[in-house]
Amino acid sequence: MVAFFICDTRIIKARRNMGAQPSTIAYKKNALRADHGEPLVLFHGSKEKFSSFSHRPGGDQGFHFGSEAQARMRAGSSGWLYSVVLNVSRIKNAKDTGSWGKDTFRRARAAGYDCIRYLNRYEGVTTERINELSANGTLSKLDSLSDKDFLRVVPEADYSYAVFDPGLIHVLSVESLSPEASVASTMLP
Repeated sequence: MVAFFICDTRIIKARRNMGAQPSTIAYKKNALRADHGEPLVLFHGSKEKFSSFSHRPGGDQGFHFGSEAQARMRAGSSGWLYSVVLNVSRIKNAKDTGSWGKDTFRRARAAGYDCIRYLNRYEGVTTERINELSANGTLSKLDSLSDKDFLRVVPEADYSYAVFDPGLIHVLSVESLSPEASVASTMLP
């Protein structure tokens, strides 16, 4: 284990609002990294609050993480936003098809991968961009584009990760998106 300072300003602000000082958090050497070398803080949106990630019977056997915009879109206005760091090293790149069956996850996991990384074509894209693409006739053609071409048309698109093992997920904080919430953020060890 190697300790790294979390430099995501949103996390630091939340810690200070709760009376805590930013601290170092231990991550494996293979924690997913941002361009600046620090652990990459990703987000998960859910309608439910929970304390840890675990597989559900009938689920797709992958936990999905991406940008804050993607997670907020998924959680809705009354859901929960989870800030996480992923301790993954074997990443399979794939094209987002909108829906993968359990076999996709099973095959990737059997091949030794920790997660699937994909350019998210469905979450985090603004309503304005969708309206623009619909108006110019491009919307119906997006699925046929390569990731490179998709990024030219939707430059704000971002990558997401589907992680197989909940033990590779380090939850930093849980935030209620409900305007009625009395405690907006919970920092976890």
